[in-house]
Amino acid sequence: MKRRSGREWATVTLLPLVWVVGVVLLWRSRAWTLRDKVIGTLVVPGGLAFVIYVAIDAALLLYGGCEPPEAGCSVALDIDPVSALILGLLTILPLVSAVYLAIRADLRRST
Repeated sequence: MKRRSGREWATVTLLPLVWVVGVVLLWRSRAWTLRDKVIGTLVVPGGLAFVIYVAIDAALLLYGGCEPPEAGCSVALDIDPVSALILGLLTILPLVSAVYLAIRADLRRST
């Protein structure tokens, strides 16, 4: 069984995080079929969508502050179910795509 090169590891790692760089590496590699490359390209980037949403929400809360300060502010995410579903998909799908590509690269290398 052949080992996956550093380029394939970089591609699988960067695709969910830095989508443009990951896609360029994906298309330059011979480790994947055309179908694998299309799947890796079309899965919407945003593996960190939930983290970004929470950071923006926290920043807005800190910027807006609490009035009066004695009120004992609490931090809570106020998100409707549809947005929560979309954020969940934006968080999970790129990670699932990266795992799929890692498995496919191993399968192609072993044959």
